[in-house]
Amino acid sequence: MNQDFDFKDNFSSLRRTAIGKKIKKNREKIFPVFASIPPGFSSSALKEAKLKLNSLQNLHITKGGISFNASLEDVIKANLLLGIPSKILLRLSKFRVFNFDTLENEIEKIPFELFLFKNSKIQISASSRKSKLIHSSAIEERVLKSVLKRLEKEKVQNFSKTSQDAKILIRISRDTAVVSVDSSGEPLYKRGLKKLTVKAPIRENLAFAGLFNSNYNPDFAFFDPMCGCGTFSGEAALIASNTFPGKFRHFAFENWPLYDNDLHKKIILKENEKIIDFKGKIFTSDISFKNVETAKKNYLDPNLSKNMSFFCSDFFSIKKQKNPGTIAINPPYGIRIEKEKKLIKNIGEKLKKDFYAFNLLLTIPKSFQDNYFSEKNFDLIPFVHGGIEMNLVTGKIN
Repeated sequence: MNQDFDFKDNFSSLRRTAIGKKIKKNREKIFPVFASIPPGFSSSALKEAKLKLNSLQNLHITKGGISFNASLEDVIKANLLLGIPSKILLRLSKFRVFNFDTLENEIEKIPFELFLFKNSKIQISASSRKSKLIHSSAIEERVLKSVLKRLEKEKVQNFSKTSQDAKILIRISRDTAVVSVDSSGEPLYKRGLKKLTVKAPIRENLAFAGLFNSNYNPDFAFFDPMCGCGTFSGEAALIASNTFPGKFRHFAFENWPLYDNDLHKKIILKENEKIIDFKGKIFTSDISFKNVETAKKNYLDPNLSKNMSFFCSDFFSIKKQKNPGTIAINPPYGIRIEKEKKLIKNIGEKLKKDFYAFNLLLTIPKSFQDNYFSEKNFDLIPFVHGGIEMNLVTGKIN
């Protein structure tokens, strides 16, 4: 399922214009950036960013995620390479605001011509708390009006034959406004791999974060015995083959006037050269034949699937393992609480008996903790999935 992207050259038609000169100048600019991270995983995301993007400046944890200063190249790389974030946002402006006149004036100062074409489908998302301006719909209306006024003033052109989606976010807290542009588009957990799903699948970036924290070693076997639509298996295959998470999708930044398609191509080519064959097998199974078939259809890319084995099996019938490996389990919830608690207890007994010394990655509701799946034996990372407070349980099975 290797995807050959049709990179668009947004800049060529603007090259000799005043906007074109401004674009060329700003391609070297360093922007403040915010990466939205699922609750509970900011420390893991910080570690991943340090590992994969060593040129970032001022990298630190902040409320709701991680922040850093980055060039356009690093913004592209952050979207392509990082597996944990949900969104990568460029911070365009920060200012104090007490009335709508100030809001409109400040918005008109922002160089939206670097990020929007005249025919872009602009979505404004506003929120406000403890501020003079409280009505989000009114804020969105004024911001859109000012954005369009700025684009008209700068004589911004249309982009190709069709308009493209673009999202501007404004967050006002205690009368301080922060304006951002979304560089990702679809949330980054949508890898572009899975076409089919099942009930209550775990999101890809949560599965990736779990694997990142579980000491998963691609040289050894990986078991995904309650696979659902195969999310854990797919993320394990990405990590094992050193395939960058953004390989199979497009991003909002490709629709910016500022976008540099030559740079994007160069990054893609370099990252493709890093993809490797891996030794360990990925065993993808489920008691439901339908789930197994769904998982199989989701991972047709030969670089990912050649080491994946799909079979229908009850987890509790899998034989005792003699060699080390990693096992990831996302059990079903929302049936009956007492039945689910018994299932968690039975999973613990099976793991101790047949997966001794394996690395474990398990998701369980906080309310289901028992003596075995506790801080005494494992690391617990709290997170929220489908509105349920959960724990990600990682560590060595003993």
